[in-house]
Amino acid sequence: MSLWWFIITLIFKLFTDDSGSALAVKVQEEGDVNRETEEVILDERVKSPHTTADWAPPESEKITAENYVVMDKATGRILYSRNPNSIWPAASLTKLMTAIIFLDEVDKSDVFWNDEITIRSSDITNGTAYVYEGESVTLKDAFISGLVGSLNTMTSLFARSTGFSNEDYTLRMNARARALGLWNTHFSDVTGLSPQNVTTAKETAWLLKEALLYKEIRDALILPEYEFQTLYANRPVKVKSTNKLLESSLLVEGGKTGFTSEAKYNFAVSIGSMAGDSVIVVVLGSSGEEARFSDASALASWAFDNHEWF
Repeated sequence: MSLWWFIITLIFKLFTDDSGSALAVKVQEEGDVNRETEEVILDERVKSPHTTADWAPPESEKITAENYVVMDKATGRILYSRNPNSIWPAASLTKLMTAIIFLDEVDKSDVFWNDEITIRSSDITNGTAYVYEGESVTLKDAFISGLVGSLNTMTSLFARSTGFSNEDYTLRMNARARALGLWNTHFSDVTGLSPQNVTTAKETAWLLKEALLYKEIRDALILPEYEFQTLYANRPVKVKSTNKLLESSLLVEGGKTGFTSEAKYNFAVSIGSMAGDSVIVVVLGSSGEEARFSDASALASWAFDNHEWF
């Protein structure tokens, strides 16, 4: 009996951790935790916690967004998420793809940027009116202010300048989404006002990553405000960014907001660290305007505190 007892004791020690829990060893080695509404993915670069409860961001219970992801920008690895594949109204996050198609289709020479375009009644949509029917602006001013202030009229304006109808333009937007592997993302207009413009948190992260490859988009999305004058009348216009994290101490590399009554408050942002690393955070359906920024800030802070880059 003593020999069998010795063998059993030896086997038990081989399959347990220092605390004697075989389950704890199994959980820590797996590295992936899937919950009903949350998914935590940890790889070898993430600091190993002692229990699965420690894997969630400390402020996760205060995150108001219905869906969110935190993505390592360099590798595309999802570090933390809730409902990452749930389809949600994109709202003005749509403008990221609108800007991509515009830049792909047009000549970005200085001559082109200074081309003028006149606002038509069909360009004017919901939102704050910064320009009026009959006024003229340069395409550069329409493009930059459309992204900085998330202006529907300006976005409609620079999209129209390509000569494409809304149907043709969104056809190109959807084709580009498929090419990027964004199978759950669909666009039906260029501004995002339609609830038929849909996406997911994970796919929005990839869309922002693609958009930030364009210098013109990067430059616009880090501006806290943009000033220009209408042509001929020389009326001054100042547009403030809808991205309030640009006023914070965070190293914001570019971000885009979105809001409709169906979508609530959306936000996608790339945030860097002093070490040169970056994460993309997407929150969809936050409870309020300020909540989307606090949601994104808390998730980014968690990532930099718990993720190790090599």
